Amino acid sequence: LGKDRDAGFGSNIWAVQGTKTKDGASLLANDGHLELSVPPLAWGTGLDTRVFGGGDLHQLGGWLGTFPVIVGGTNGDVAWGGVNPVVDITDWYREELQLDANGAPAASRFGTAWKPLAALDESYEVAAVAALGSVGRTETWTRWATFDGRWITAIEGRPASGPDDAGAGETVVNVLGDLVVPQDMDDDGVIEALSFDHTALDATRWPEALFQVGLAKDVSEVREATRGYVGAALFTQASDRHGDIFYTSYQAVPCRGYLGRTDGVFAPGADPTRVIDGTRFGGFEIPTDADGKSDEGPGQTDPQKCVIPFDEMPYAINPTTGFLFSANNDPAGLTDDGDEKNDAWYLGGPWSSVRANTIRKDLVAATADAQADVGAMETIQASKESRLGRELVPHLLAAIQRGKDLASIGGTPADWEIRLEQRYSGRSAEMDEVAARLDGWGARGFVASSGVATFYDAPDADAKANAVAAMVFNAWVRRFLSLVWDDEGISAWRWSGSREQVAAVFRFLAGRGPNNPGALASWDAETEEAVFFDRLGTAAVERSDELMLQALEEALDWLESDTTAPGAGGFGTTDMDQWLWGLRHQVKFRSILAGYIGNDPTLSLITDLFEITTDRLPLADSYAAGDPRAGLKWFPRGGDQWGVDAANPGLGGTDYTYGSGPAMRIVVALKDGAVEGSLILPGGESALTDSPHFDDQARLWLANAYLPLRFAPADVAAGATGREVYAPPAQ
Repeated sequence: LGKDRDAGFGSNIWAVQGTKTKDGASLLANDGHLELSVPPLAWGTGLDTRVFGGGDLHQLGGWLGTFPVIVGGTNGDVAWGGVNPVVDITDWYREELQLDANGAPAASRFGTAWKPLAALDESYEVAAVAALGSVGRTETWTRWATFDGRWITAIEGRPASGPDDAGAGETVVNVLGDLVVPQDMDDDGVIEALSFDHTALDATRWPEALFQVGLAKDVSEVREATRGYVGAALFTQASDRHGDIFYTSYQAVPCRGYLGRTDGVFAPGADPTRVIDGTRFGGFEIPTDADGKSDEGPGQTDPQKCVIPFDEMPYAINPTTGFLFSANNDPAGLTDDGDEKNDAWYLGGPWSSVRANTIRKDLVAATADAQADVGAMETIQASKESRLGRELVPHLLAAIQRGKDLASIGGTPADWEIRLEQRYSGRSAEMDEVAARLDGWGARGFVASSGVATFYDAPDADAKANAVAAMVFNAWVRRFLSLVWDDEGISAWRWSGSREQVAAVFRFLAGRGPNNPGALASWDAETEEAVFFDRLGTAAVERSDELMLQALEEALDWLESDTTAPGAGGFGTTDMDQWLWGLRHQVKFRSILAGYIGNDPTLSLITDLFEITTDRLPLADSYAAGDPRAGLKWFPRGGDQWGVDAANPGLGGTDYTYGSGPAMRIVVALKDGAVEGSLILPGGESALTDSPHFDDQARLWLANAYLPLRFAPADVAAGATGREVYAPPAQ
């Protein structure tokens, strides 16, 4: 859904028990992070069959696209929502194929036997779209699966452009859109292929399970409904009218006991986090009952059909803290030892932790006096705290201070100390100013403010000071990470390179000092820190402090450089007061089609019409000459990498704009049948550009403001702007 792995993505949800709130109501807050597209991926929706239909349905919340099930919201008895679980429900396999006389896939090897492949013909209707050069037609292609149902997704062979590329005894096959003539390309005597198994291939009534959650009367019924989560699910949380709260990580996950594992270590060829040897290990099956719920019975005797028991998947009801939270983080401390695969059950991972930690900290404060309410939840959703700044700024300040101290002390400094002092002395005035600004930023809570005056933000002096510090820090941190890693040539980051790089740097910095205090495998006795701080290809052995000051020097050079376009490049001045974070860190509301058409200027003329830009929503009524806001296309915003109010610009390059974030913010308070709360979308409820509801919610979303949650029919009528009636055609 348009998300960037390098920039990072995720969602937030938390719930507060009635014992910790102002009036005894339970609270649930959820904001799913998706592409901030136009039209939006999430829609605010009310479903009711009671008022006019005599039915039982009364729900309010949001659904994704045209999928007609509310995935997060309330029915008055419970409120529910979820976040991406990062649970591993897909295994990939290396296969060896045998071809038939026509050169088409016929069998795959399993053990010493060749097992016939299942062949399924699939027809595709291709639309006639003259503007895209598409000719209307029907195409039929064969899809293959192994004897136990694993889908073939890639086959070794010669690339082809069409069916006519096949010679005698050859067949052109289509695997996931790639045309290939199966062939042993590396002359090893084997035609290899990739296949996958996925729990969704065994799902029978998955939509019904989602629907059942919305019919629950209390959190225990929500938990029971999640037994039907076979094929996909979120880490789910719920609250109810009785003040109770609930969390579960449940979805059907294969036990994988048939994969060789000793002391938590998977054997070569049997590791589900890598490609499994499909000639030795088969796929899994998730058995289900008549209601589509996971059936744990068959797995008692057949390891291929074993499902992790429902009661052993991490869950919680009414914890002693009085609150629950989830933000794509480890569900039960499974990775506290640094390994996500060595527990009794392998669930998945690696998980995120930064947003969840911030939310936990904020919930502790919000519930300390048992006065939490909807407003407090909205405040947490709006958090712009820079956790990277909080963690890394003290190290940068210490490096600046060491450089400054070396400039004034005597003795015989080491070579690296001479280099560090020279870096500091070369930009001492600027580095001292940076140190003062970053120190002040920390005293104010490391809030990554935009600092730019707009129709939705009126920054005061503190906010502007925060904005300068946030700009300097974010320009510095990218360069520091680059200096640490770019010379290493490492390309094996498994999930999100930037996330793993930052986590490693945290450990490296904490592990500096004599006697290897962090027990780092990369610790060097001479430098007393990780070897990764040394730049490969240079004669010197660099230290971490040197890299931090070099990165700061490079950041200052860039910030002082000329502006290359509105909102891009440096600021063209040495006056740091002009370096406002929001002038570079901006949110984009692009057409949902923009990611598919690339840079085609012809088609962009169409998609540009569906963007929400400052042409539609001007930042100000007028601009003085030279006002840097005048040419901005997108909207200045606070926050930075891995903040709660998701605004991830990524950690590389010089572009700080972002296009993914909270696709819907919702807060629900429930007590004895009463429903209160708030909801907002990043754009509007209409996809029609001439509708007043095309971009009206963007104004509120940008300001972290909300619309009221209108659940009761009387409240809906009071806020209504129109009514449409749909009826079946006359017979």
